[in-house]
Amino acid sequence: MKKLILTLMLMGNLTIGFGQQNMYFQKACHPEDVKHYDTQTLRDRL
Repeated sequence: MKKLILTLMLMGNLTIGFGQQNMYFQKACHPEDVKHYDTQTLRDRL
């Protein structure tokens, strides 16, 4: 019985951990425009 409870608790923790995802999206810049960007603009456009 103790093994069953422990197994269920561990499985619950694993599913909660896998349910969280962090995502961010990048947009492509035109290569001709990038040639004229300074460092700060490049960082802002990421």
